[in-house]
Amino acid sequence: MPVLNFAYYVGKLLRFILFIIGCSLFLYYGLTLVSHNSDMPFLLKLEEVFPYLNQLHLPVIGGIQIPDLVYIGSIFVVCMLLSLVLRIIRKYAKYVELIVTPDSLDTATPSSKGPEDLKQLESTINEVVSGSPVIQKGEGGRQEMLELYQEVRSNLEEMKTDLTFLSIDVVDSTGMKDGEESVAVEIDFSEYNKLIEAAFSRHGYLKAAWTPDGVMCCFATADAAVSAAREIIDEMVQFNMSEKFIKRNFSIRCGCNSGKVPYDEAVPLEALCDQVIDVAGHFQKHGMTNSICISKNTYDRLSNPAPFRLADMNVDGIDMYIQHMDSAKKVKSQDVI
Repeated sequence: MPVLNFAYYVGKLLRFILFIIGCSLFLYYGLTLVSHNSDMPFLLKLEEVFPYLNQLHLPVIGGIQIPDLVYIGSIFVVCMLLSLVLRIIRKYAKYVELIVTPDSLDTATPSSKGPEDLKQLESTINEVVSGSPVIQKGEGGRQEMLELYQEVRSNLEEMKTDLTFLSIDVVDSTGMKDGEESVAVEIDFSEYNKLIEAAFSRHGYLKAAWTPDGVMCCFATADAAVSAAREIIDEMVQFNMSEKFIKRNFSIRCGCNSGKVPYDEAVPLEALCDQVIDVAGHFQKHGMTNSICISKNTYDRLSNPAPFRLADMNVDGIDMYIQHMDSAKKVKSQDVI
């Protein structure tokens, strides 16, 4: 590892030096050309300021002198080749480090507390029942039961919070793993999960429920959920280009839905069961790759819904709105070198 790191930083230094030399020669050539073909007296000959430039001798092949621009251009070509080599060294160093120290591989998903009873609701129901002797004796009529139902329902509605849920899933994750080394697959999906969780944190997520290849996340606002989805799709471009080891690119689907759900900070998202959450997952499953598909419920809560367009379909009887991310178009299938 120290040898790879040393080679990487030496290469970066060499690339920087060559880049500076190339820019200097290009500037010298340009200013000299202008000064020879114009009457602008304020353009000084650079060789008078930097005498060493006069000592440069361009190579000659077959009696023909290589033009200045070709000579300068070759320096920039070398810089580009160095950049490619440095990228390969960096990826290989990271790969070796994770293989040598497998214990450092963090594949854990965000922690969550164990499920707990909704104590507030239980207490409310007990108070209502204990305050009704008729119900306790089993003598309550229909009107008494309706009043109890209405009071319990009212308390349930008060416990509900307006939230937005973002569902993300990797497209054809099983096919991506075919023919790949298990270590490379584990590393890539671990790094992918870290990328997702970091974006969630930057946009203030409340809690998340993880599956091996997907996640359902809860946000306080629709704007936060949509912004997180946009950021993740944008970051997937760089991830696919320079971070992953497996051959196929990561492609994801994003679906959002909003509504009021019985929210309790002590209860993990996995324990929540509500149609609002289910619909978010359905929008993700019916959505398009590397696009954000949101429900009419989420669309109405956005401060700036302009980027979204009404789709020609609905899910669970709810209109779908979609935003195609331009950044995803930059990603092309590529093999790992």
